Amino acid sequence: MENEFAVILVAGLAVFGLFWVASQSYNFNNQATSQLTLYEKDFGQIGQASQDIRTVNFGSFSVGEGRGDVQAYREEKATLRNKLLGGQKITIKYDATAPKTGHIEFEVLGKDGNGAVYVKVNGKTIFNEKLVTTGTPSINISADVLKPGMNKIVIGTRQGGLFSSTEYVIEDIEVTVNDRKFNDYQKSFRVYQYEIEEFAAANLTFTLPVDSSTRTAPLKVFVNNEKVFSQKISRSTQSISLDRNQINVGYNTVRFETEGNARYALENTDLTLRYFGTIKPGTATASFNLNKTSLSFAQREKTNEYINFNYVNLMPSTNPVQITLNQYSKTITPDSFSVIRIPEETLEEQNEITVSSNGSYIIRNLNVLSQRPEK
Repeated sequence: MENEFAVILVAGLAVFGLFWVASQSYNFNNQATSQLTLYEKDFGQIGQASQDIRTVNFGSFSVGEGRGDVQAYREEKATLRNKLLGGQKITIKYDATAPKTGHIEFEVLGKDGNGAVYVKVNGKTIFNEKLVTTGTPSINISADVLKPGMNKIVIGTRQGGLFSSTEYVIEDIEVTVNDRKFNDYQKSFRVYQYEIEEFAAANLTFTLPVDSSTRTAPLKVFVNNEKVFSQKISRSTQSISLDRNQINVGYNTVRFETEGNARYALENTDLTLRYFGTIKPGTATASFNLNKTSLSFAQREKTNEYINFNYVNLMPSTNPVQITLNQYSKTITPDSFSVIRIPEETLEEQNEITVSSNGSYIIRNLNVLSQRPEK
């Protein structure tokens, strides 16, 4: 009888133990779980960007001892003004060795009045015309008005009438003289804001023809006073890579120089800027359902809901990304890993999530989570 009671007692304890384990398993799944992944997806690449190219041509020129185009004057912006009492003009003095010809170019930004723009070289008027806004005159200086020694070049404007005044605002003013001397070559070029923001690459290229160089000293190239090239070279084509920190928004300078009796004749000198200029915005949408258990977990007051994802940008600049889940929408500037907290009433049994941006990027490991904060 005692043995039968012992067997019954052991069996009872075993059944009780099974019920206890089952209840503990139930409590773990429904009470102690701290995080539940409701949805996950790799969206992949969204949006496409292609490169645009702009080329600045510097042409052909020589550096060192010999004949070449020497920059006599360079200014980003100036005002030409002629009033009844006083005015404003550009006066350039250039000390020439054996000048042949010269050249003046600029762009008209604005105009007020009816007077003409004139150019005088050593007292002789070589240009006198009324210009229009956005006009880009190209003015040649003939050899007969230039002389060895000091030359005076004046750019100004005339009154439109006896009592009227005239004003021109001009930019990108450059005066060059073809002269024989030991000369460096310097040129300015403009870089625009979008070319820096979406910068991809920049290359400065030039060609040295056969027997064009006297290689007793290196050819040196500077961009914004930073040395980017220094070599003794003969017949070849060179390509110098520039990064975005070596050029600036606005005006930049490139300078070629050498020393002693060295001489280099360069042809086909170009600066090619590559930037992401054409963007095809992208949008990706996905749907997912939640069962009653998952939805019940997410709708508890003691849980927080999140969307997180890994973000890989395919462009130099980061464009905002808009995440829309059902009726809730959030626009952020993402990092490599981004987290968005969503209101608890956002999730439903049937859900739709949309990712969109004006950029080009990759979205990986997007998760919708419900999490119970740790106490």
